[in-house]
Amino acid sequence: MTELERVLEELRVDQSNLGTIDYQGIAFFWNMEYKHILRDASRDVRVGVHSILLDENLPLNGVSDKHYEIIKHQLNYWNTFNNL
Repeated sequence: MTELERVLEELRVDQSNLGTIDYQGIAFFWNMEYKHILRDASRDVRVGVHSILLDENLPLNGVSDKHYEIIKHQLNYWNTFNNL
């Protein structure tokens, strides 16, 4: 299996894990409103946002003040954590 084939397989598997606790932070799930914020975010941030949205029963691809709060919180948390 080539590197490209491996990456595409990981993406395919992660797309099937959207909406579950098995999501690994590879596949895109967010609304275009947050594209510039989350596309460069770490996998940890993406998994954190995904998990909280699920816990809060919010649509993964939704747009709201609550979505934005969750995203900003996770970005701040992981940036602080990684700077320790």
